[in-house]
Amino acid sequence: MIRITKFNDSVYLTEITEGTIDFVQDYLKILVSDNDLFKGVGNSTGLIRIPSTRLVERDYNTLDIAIANSEGIEDVKFDYLRQNLLDSLFKNSIQFLIAHEYFHVYNGHVDYIYYLRNIKEYNEGIGDSKLSPLDNQTLEMDADSSATCFLYDLLCNNFNSKYNEVKLIGKIPLSTPPLEGTEKQKIIYYVLFVAYFILKFTSLKRISTIDDLKRSSHPSQGMRMQFIAGALHAKVALEDKNLEEFVIMCSLRVMKDDVPPEKRSSVK
Repeated sequence: MIRITKFNDSVYLTEITEGTIDFVQDYLKILVSDNDLFKGVGNSTGLIRIPSTRLVERDYNTLDIAIANSEGIEDVKFDYLRQNLLDSLFKNSIQFLIAHEYFHVYNGHVDYIYYLRNIKEYNEGIGDSKLSPLDNQTLEMDADSSATCFLYDLLCNNFNSKYNEVKLIGKIPLSTPPLEGTEKQKIIYYVLFVAYFILKFTSLKRISTIDDLKRSSHPSQGMRMQFIAGALHAKVALEDKNLEEFVIMCSLRVMKDDVPPEKRSSVK
């Protein structure tokens, strides 16, 4: 659970439960165990398998039980580089989550709900803000976009530092099959990957109809990724016009890589 509480006009409290943090780490461990997904970035001695990630989305206890019951999981080991990748993705994923909540405050969302509805607590995923679904979805996508641009700036500004994730970015394939790219292009891909991963398990419902959209407090994963790509597109366009098309192509690639091969014909 993630909750923001407004105490007064200058004091806000953001709470992220231990279960949420553990969920992110365990889910990432499953992903990072896949050598096909992270070719060229160290090695995993095996693939961690659980019955279905769809059964455990947003439920740490269920995921924890599924992992505990997975045969041979204790035998799966990561080498130094793959472990660094796991640590970096975990850190950046938590940074994205915290930044998302921070921008709910910084962008005025919490104050807006308080002054409009006299509600001091904003609970992610519960949808009790008493706003219309469309208004609530708009606030979520605004926070997503701001968090994405924040993470992009953080990595670009630290590119010459000794940060693990920055050094690893150059080794991560841009897609499947791998694409060659500049350092900044690989940062873009990395940021979009982190955002997509977070949205994969924080998007509560699979929205397939207009009626679903009208009832949901949170937008679908695909819609959120479109807003994220749009925000990052606008940001990099100010820095380098040559990166504009790359952002859109890259966001589509990130989503396409998550689609089973037999269903990819509809994803260009």
